[in-house]
Amino acid sequence: MYSILFWSLVVICITIVVLAKFNLIHKKYSYTALFIVSTLSFLLVWFNGFNFKLLGILAPTWNDIYDYSMITFLCCSIIWTLNRFWFKHKKNHNSTEVEIKKFLFYTIISVTVQEFLFRSFVYYSLIQMGMLNVYTMVILSFLLFGIAHLAFRGKIFKVGVFMMGIIWGVLYFYAPNLILISISHAVVGMFAYYQGL
Repeated sequence: MYSILFWSLVVICITIVVLAKFNLIHKKYSYTALFIVSTLSFLLVWFNGFNFKLLGILAPTWNDIYDYSMITFLCCSIIWTLNRFWFKHKKNHNSTEVEIKKFLFYTIISVTVQEFLFRSFVYYSLIQMGMLNVYTMVILSFLLFGIAHLAFRGKIFKVGVFMMGIIWGVLYFYAPNLILISISHAVVGMFAYYQGL
């Protein structure tokens, strides 16, 4: 029963993104729909036997902090280098009230919801279905994460999203921590935004 509900939520999630990509629903409604899918995913986990450790909701170890910090620093360094010597996008320096609200929404709510849905929930669900290994975790995690971002424009952005989906999928498999991966996602995302990507 769990696997049927899990795969149903995956199909709903993909359908929402495809509808938004082809402008069959407005992007703002796709955000609402993805939050509903996240809520349903949380309820599925809750009624299946909520487990903080399996969801990566735990105090980070020093090794985890080091691993996540190094990956975050490496990704930001690559973004900076690519932008400086290849893409040469103009940096964003907007500090309007709207931009600040977007920043707060992104770093506090959106990133946490994305990481719960595309890493924590996937990891937990693969364990429940007896399918957890690094390959299924990374493939499913990066595909869902990448598909969720298809509605956004820019080939460079999409390639970056798929690459980060792979990196974060591997990292989460070996060191599942929802707090650290959310922080890493927020830092890399905001750095990429600041670089104009």
